[in-house]
Formats: sequence, structure tokens, C-alpha cells
Amino acid sequence: MVTIIGNKIIIDSSRATLDDKTAFEQAVNTVIEEGASEVLVDFSKTVYLPSELLGYLMGKKRALMGKGMDIKIIAISEPLKRVFDEARISGFLGV
Repeated sequence: MVTIIGNKIIIDSSRATLDDKTAFEQAVNTVIEEGASEVLVDFSKTVYLPSELLGYLMGKKRALMGKGMDIKIIAISEPLKRVFDEARISGFLGV
């Protein structure tokens, strides 16, 4: 489940699914269409992301940075942070 609060997107499930990926994409588009230049993401409840969602997140961050916009992870669970660290993507994603 994905929740939008202002320009913050929260993934409310511990194990995100491909349905969550689709909802996340729609949420990012909604936040941007509403005029936000920065999308904040809360993964504090999430311990697993499907690779498709992670790939989308990295690609979208790259695309937005080219437009002077950004996606920032503002909260992350410790298990997911370890995954990001092991994959060496924490720096790029600003974790």
C-alpha cells in the first residue's frame, strides 16, 4: 500500500510488491504534477523492495536530477538500508 502526504510517499507494507511499484509510480507522478520539485520517500516500514521498484526509483531519480528535481529517501528500515549499502547504491539514493 502506498500513501501520499503532501510531497511525501510512504510504502506502508513490509514487503513491497509489483502492485506497490505501480502505485508508487502513480504516486510519484501525482506529486510531480502537483508542482513538487522534491519527492520524499519513506521506507521506514519496508524491508523488501522488488528489483523492478528499485530500478524505477534509480531511473526516476536520474531523470528528475536532469530537470533540477529530486527524489530523496527520508526514512528507511535497517534491513533495507543494509541491502542498499551492500548494493552500493546508498550514496546515489542519498540514504
